[in-house]
Amino acid sequence: CREKGLYTFHDRSRRKNTPGHPDLVIACPGGRVLWIELKSRTGRLTEDQKRVQLQLLYCGHEFHLVRSYRQFLELIEKEG
Repeated sequence: CREKGLYTFHDRSRRKNTPGHPDLVIACPGGRVLWIELKSRTGRLTEDQKRVQLQLLYCGHEFHLVRSYRQFLELIEKEG
């Protein structure tokens, strides 16, 4: 992301986060914002995460569930 000049936010503090807040927020050119939840191959969204996903989609934002580093790179490769 840094190489592409993309602003990223990743809060590692779990104590102060809003329940369900996605793991990564990435600001892309043209005002696009990617909200990304990182999960293992078998990981499932919590009810809070599902609620936030629906809120973001309702507001017209992009929500991505990413299950591998390769999938993340493919998503970011389209940006910048």
